[in-house]
Amino acid sequence: MPGLMDSLNIARTGMAVNRKSMEVTGNNIANVNTPGYSEQTAEAQSVPGVESEGLTFGQGANVEEISRAEDIFIEDQLRNAEEKSGRSSAKSAPLAELEQFFSVEGDNLATKMEEFFASWDDLAQNPGGEVERSQVIQRGKNVVCAFDEVHRQLDTVRSNINESLRSEVKTINSKFGEVADLNTKIANAEATGRNAHTAKDKKEMLFRDLSEKSGSEYLQGQERHGFRGPFRRPGTGSGGGGSFNRVNAETQDIDKE
Repeated sequence: MPGLMDSLNIARTGMAVNRKSMEVTGNNIANVNTPGYSEQTAEAQSVPGVESEGLTFGQGANVEEISRAEDIFIEDQLRNAEEKSGRSSAKSAPLAELEQFFSVEGDNLATKMEEFFASWDDLAQNPGGEVERSQVIQRGKNVVCAFDEVHRQLDTVRSNINESLRSEVKTINSKFGEVADLNTKIANAEATGRNAHTAKDKKEMLFRDLSEKSGSEYLQGQERHGFRGPFRRPGTGSGGGGSFNRVNAETQDIDKE
């Protein structure tokens, strides 16, 4: 039959479990404003009891692991929202520039074309008028100049977009590299029985950031991990290993097509 020392040991394990639980709770409170932090819980389990004189006596409890709160459904919803937000943001800036070029207000291409067609109406009313003929010619030249200006501006926008894409691709590849490094750290930690919650939190934050920057969807399965989106091949990136496929930005001179 268990003696006094066994009773004290049960009390010791109970105090140890509660101490560890308080440490985990304190850590949760300390990280309440930490971006990407997932709540952790001390999972306690009863120590297998011992039999004595036909009775089973408990041996207290131990903290078996520190679990990390994880909801795959919510995480998928967040990544999908980041993907849509990224796609919208990527389109909004170039479209805002284009809107200025094709605005119906001010001295622009639309105004020049309206003046050009108005000069033809004037000429139709007075076909022999030298002033009207000169006006048609001059306003025709104005339209040509306006088209040339729009073409120049569009080239500038295209150049800006290409430069922005090159910069974003560098950032995306850098983040893919960070994910690959985190995958290695997570695998090494779990292989030695340690938790990798902090690394997993960082990895999830990177996934969300990558979904927003690339406008892509993260795929996770038994056979394939990676991102699917505006890439030439699916599965680009790093999801479950220590290596990744780099993303390249390819430009094409449409004037030569």
